[in-house]
Order: sequence, then structure tokens, then C-alpha cells
Amino acid sequence: MTMVRQLIDCEEKWTQDALARDQQGIGCGPWAPMACCWCLAGGLRRCYSSVDQLNAAHDAVALACEQLYGTRNFVGWQDDRKTTWPMVDRLLNEAGV
Repeated sequence: MTMVRQLIDCEEKWTQDALARDQQGIGCGPWAPMACCWCLAGGLRRCYSSVDQLNAAHDAVALACEQLYGTRNFVGWQDDRKTTWPMVDRLLNEAGV
């Protein structure tokens, strides 16, 4: 299992419209100790500290999103209200991040 996959491994650990959220649902930074759920971009930032690793992971997610859902803009796609956890789960599996 990859780092982002371990971090965002269920619907309760995924969020929309914020990089991360705390237990009360308040937005916070992805590295904040109180963060308990992350969006895709927040999860990437939390897991990859090196710019090269972050860029490679970002590219992998963008490519998988394009192949599965027709857009490389995975941030906008994942924040769309029509996007569901099973879709995000599939994207994470496909991207291998």
C-alpha cells in the first residue's frame, strides 16, 4: 500500500473543499497534527515532502484522473459534488500513489 493510500484509506479520511480537516470538520493544513481527513492534493502534500516526489505523484494522479474521468484537473474533479468516495478510491488505486 502506498503512502497516500494508507493516509486516505476510507471515506471518513477523505474530504472536499479543503486540503485537510480536523475532527470538527474545520479546514486545516495537511501537516497539522489535528488533521484527520484530506483531499487528494492535501494527501499528496502530507505524504511527499520532496518537490520531485510531489510532482511525480501529482502527475500520476492527474494522468489516472484523465484516463478514468476525462480530466487532468483532479483537484476540481474531486471537489465536484458529483464525485463520490468509490470514484476517489478507484483513482487512488489506479494512480498508485
